[in-house]
Amino acid sequence: MKTILIIVSASILWASCGHALSESNFDLADSSNAPSQLEHTTQTTEDIKLPENPLESIWLDADNFEINGIAIERKCNADPQNDYLGDCELSIRSRGKLFRRFAIEHGRKYWLQYGLFNFLDSPQKQLVVFTYSGGAHCCYDYTIFDLEPGLRTIYDSTRSDSGNEIGNSLVPVDIDGDGVFEFHRDVMAFDYMGSAGHAGASFPPAIFADDRSSGKFAPATKRFPGFVTEQLREILSDKEEPTDIDPDVLDEIRVRTKFLYMVYAGERDAAWKYFEENYRSQSGNGYQEQFKEQFKKEFAERFSTDPTYLSIYPHP
Repeated sequence: MKTILIIVSASILWASCGHALSESNFDLADSSNAPSQLEHTTQTTEDIKLPENPLESIWLDADNFEINGIAIERKCNADPQNDYLGDCELSIRSRGKLFRRFAIEHGRKYWLQYGLFNFLDSPQKQLVVFTYSGGAHCCYDYTIFDLEPGLRTIYDSTRSDSGNEIGNSLVPVDIDGDGVFEFHRDVMAFDYMGSAGHAGASFPPAIFADDRSSGKFAPATKRFPGFVTEQLREILSDKEEPTDIDPDVLDEIRVRTKFLYMVYAGERDAAWKYFEENYRSQSGNGYQEQFKEQFKKEFAERFSTDPTYLSIYPHP
């Protein structure tokens, strides 16, 4: 699902700005507006590559699986009335005792998947459980378990709102090159904002990293502004076929998207300045002028409750 959305958004954005990548890119190092507590990594944006999602190849077909005294069992009941399997349930037991149960209703088997991936550069891979609730433009959830020295949860997106907070695919990537994977998902707070609805919505990355103090994955977008910049670069440089979408609609998407990515790269003050100067229609009397003040208010409201934004700017 997300792959389709990225292609649509990239096509729209590319058509709006052509080869103007240098105009749309922003230099984090030259800005004096970033929060003083912002931690930059040693990598430059040129070092960062955005690979295909490695989780796509980890899912296991077997309905029963055992590893290190941990038993995983998946059961799905077929529904003869339609093409859905019906209810599916996945249980995880450790030494015979139930540790966690996942369930979906009126779904398919691939809506409830599990597999192993080595996030932590450790001798034992971690267990990943994926669930999908069947929402039109959401609702993917992931739970990650470390298996040694004992079974424990190190990330659980089911505790938050995958439709309005952090959602879409979980993509592991070793951003800082230390052998331990970070991962990114999408900030969902701005879905359906703008002139093109969901297809033209902006989804800045929500990055998570292993937090040694808690032993869990924790919000880390603040640590990797270069990765946020590179994601924007990838969107703007994806050379899709030209489109016949209205130029004002395309420009609205480009400016709104760049504004949001600047905010999530720690460039909040520069981002607001950019928005004020560039969010306007070619005619000077169009969609942007009509909704500019409303969007400014909506941005502020959504920032105030978005967990990724608050992890970057804990003191608004």
